[in-house]
Amino acid sequence: VLDLADGRLQAGDLGGAKELLERGAELAAGEFSFSWRLRLRARLLHARVMAAGGDFADAVGEAQRLVRDASAQGAVRYAVQATLLASSAGRRAGMAVQLAAVDQALERLPRLAGLEAWRLTAEVADAFGSPLWRELAGRQAGALLAYAGPHAGRLREAISTHLG
Repeated sequence: VLDLADGRLQAGDLGGAKELLERGAELAAGEFSFSWRLRLRARLLHARVMAAGGDFADAVGEAQRLVRDASAQGAVRYAVQATLLASSAGRRAGMAVQLAAVDQALERLPRLAGLEAWRLTAEVADAFGSPLWRELAGRQAGALLAYAGPHAGRLREAISTHLG
């Protein structure tokens, strides 16, 4: 369900993403193996939906709480992604952002979220208007494309959508 919510978010369907996140929250309410990780991912998606809907201040707050909680649980993947989200949403809200923290998170991102790194880097580049980070997203996309095999055409379409 969270994969579907992420897909709806990427397609710009915030209503569909919210609906799927609500379903995901119901499914994640119980205790099961790695349920804590599922809840972290759901929170990250929820914060991304807030940011996509223009609710930057609330997205920053949720992302910052997620950085703290994910770090405490040793879930570096989610802490780094939440750091980037908090920074991007903060930038869009006109808040001060520590660029060194963004650089550090972007450096770690490919090892933690290899398939998504190029897209997340492109989102950060767009939020900051950074040609350097946009170029980095292009290099990450190109590296992934080398391994895409029969999915290369679809990946090229996605890359074109995000990077032009």
